[in-house]
Amino acid sequence: MVAYIKETGDYEILDEPVPFDCKKGTEEPLFEHLNRSFQFTVTHLGSHRLPLIGRADWNDCLNLNCFSSEPGEPFQTTGPSEGSVAESVFIAAMFVKYGREFAEICRCTDREKLAAEAEKALDSVQKHLETKYGIMLLQPAYTRYHLELGEITSYPPGYKENAGIFCHNNPWISIAETMIGRGDRAFEIYRKICPSCIEEISDIHRTEPYVYSQMVAGADAPRFGEAKKSWLTGTAAWTFVNLSQELLGIQPDSSDPR
Repeated sequence: MVAYIKETGDYEILDEPVPFDCKKGTEEPLFEHLNRSFQFTVTHLGSHRLPLIGRADWNDCLNLNCFSSEPGEPFQTTGPSEGSVAESVFIAAMFVKYGREFAEICRCTDREKLAAEAEKALDSVQKHLETKYGIMLLQPAYTRYHLELGEITSYPPGYKENAGIFCHNNPWISIAETMIGRGDRAFEIYRKICPSCIEEISDIHRTEPYVYSQMVAGADAPRFGEAKKSWLTGTAAWTFVNLSQELLGIQPDSSDPR
């Protein structure tokens, strides 16, 4: 939505009526949908004051409920799990980025009172998830299968969703760092998975030196730093956005709706 407005300057789209959950009769302006999503996030935090996963985390291994008879039903809302306790650093990082974008929309549409701020989440990423080969999805890794959690615990420690370094989400962390003014830190994150910047570890990385991989084995893996599944990722597209719009700062902008 933010990208659309910046490219077109069309603020009137925020007044378009949109139903909740595709149910007729529940239509509200699109802006109200945006507003409620942010209010929901800040009022649904876990014990570490990070956003609860709910249905929103990009990691589908965390969303799915292995006990559910309904496909796609998340364990956070249904089933014999511990309830709404799991938190998401990913959602926190995205909240930092789009929270500021939402604040700018508020300022440009005379909604000053809603324009508010977020950095602790990113500091936690650096402290707990960063490695010399990139940023892991979680830590510590699961070391045995958990029936109540399902797929994420079926992978060996350090691989895939079980504490692997997913290249796809590393640019998101870099983008979030630029949003709070830490450009050097953002560039450091970018370089850790950039193929042209890691040729000196090609004997460890072991995939083509000119393409991104889906994942890199995390710190818990016996082959820490070894890449897997080259070409199978959306990392390149997100890295382009990160480089052009965030690190270099070449951004579309329609900050004046008039």
